[in-house]
Amino acid sequence: MWMERTTVEDMDIAVRAHIKGWKFLYGILNDVQCRCELSESYEAYRKQQDRWHSGPVQLFRLCFVDIIKSKVLT
Repeated sequence: MWMERTTVEDMDIAVRAHIKGWKFLYGILNDVQCRCELSESYEAYRKQQDRWHSGPVQLFRLCFVDIIKSKVLT
């Protein structure tokens, strides 16, 4: 379920799914191409980096109790 509670929503979904016992499979795709957007300015780039840097800490604080109580760790 989507929850807009952190700046790293993709990581949030993955952590919550793992806590619930979901399994993930990863494959190697050598021919995947995707476009990316560059920040408009250095200031915008720095703000983005700050969000990406602080997001995992924010998520850890939100999920800490759930992670400790999780059966995945036992």
